[in-house]
Amino acid sequence: MSISVALATYNGSTYLLEQLDSIAAQTLLPVELVVSDDGSSDDTLSIVRAFSETAPFPVRILDKDRNLGFGDNFLFCASQCKGDLIAFCDQDDVWLPEKLAVAFERIKHDESLSALHTLALVDENLKPTKGGIWKQDIPKDCVIQPQQIFPWAAWGNTLLFKREILDWFPYSRRPKHPEKDMKLSHDTWIYILSCALGKVSQIDNPLILYRQHGKNESQTKKRTFIEKWMMKHRLSMVPLHQRMVFYRDLSFVFAEIADQHNPRTEFLASEAAIKYSDMSLDIKERTDIYYNRSIGERLKSFRIRLLGGNTRLSEALKDAILGVSGIHKAIYLEA
Repeated sequence: MSISVALATYNGSTYLLEQLDSIAAQTLLPVELVVSDDGSSDDTLSIVRAFSETAPFPVRILDKDRNLGFGDNFLFCASQCKGDLIAFCDQDDVWLPEKLAVAFERIKHDESLSALHTLALVDENLKPTKGGIWKQDIPKDCVIQPQQIFPWAAWGNTLLFKREILDWFPYSRRPKHPEKDMKLSHDTWIYILSCALGKVSQIDNPLILYRQHGKNESQTKKRTFIEKWMMKHRLSMVPLHQRMVFYRDLSFVFAEIADQHNPRTEFLASEAAIKYSDMSLDIKERTDIYYNRSIGERLKSFRIRLLGGNTRLSEALKDAILGVSGIHKAIYLEA
């Protein structure tokens, strides 16, 4: 299996050369570096062109007729890669020399669709920060079986994945992020498909230096105690409704993949379509407790949810006090 590196750039001249040098220093070299620039006005492309003259692998700079934005730029770049495996690459990190080799060996050994690892958080000068290691829910080296988890996100700069994933569904039609007015990010999209349709290798080893300099497109941010409390106790139907629609849309995605009758994906895609549909219906059952007009209808929805065994005690108490009673309409309900 061969590896392509998909590098999406935009005004990244400050740190780009260090990242390029770290790719060239990999113990397992990629067969190509594919660069998709999204309209840089600084020296980004000049740096890439100069690097390409001495790089130990071919470097291709893609032509585009318009700027695509962060997620679409990465996915467009990946779609133009020729390798069997693709590694997303941010413009401002530094890869440790064994990053590609370790992920490659795990995918090969585990027969996984993708692999991801932890990150070492560093400042703009590559010095460790108080954040230490960002685990992204990786408890240890392990293999996640298909549909063992239904994930929310993974950090793209830690992903190595099989290129075939891109062929299963057009990325231009991927669902919208449920809490943002935008389509799913490139890494969330690939990770959701990976976890549903194959095995995923988790690597408890920080294989990159993830530079935090205040201008990253994505940044780790630890929530304060107050923020955590507010997220836990806030009752807003808008995010719940958005998540319901999101899961429904994912169910449609996997049903369409199943309808392709590809022996590689048909069964798992059918299973994923059913499970995401069930997740959407579960949320609908809860929102009905709040949106139904009469107290009788709200009480009926509450009983259905209780009998289904899909609710925690704390959630049931909140739904009874705020939902069935109708108090939420005057106090908590958003939209």
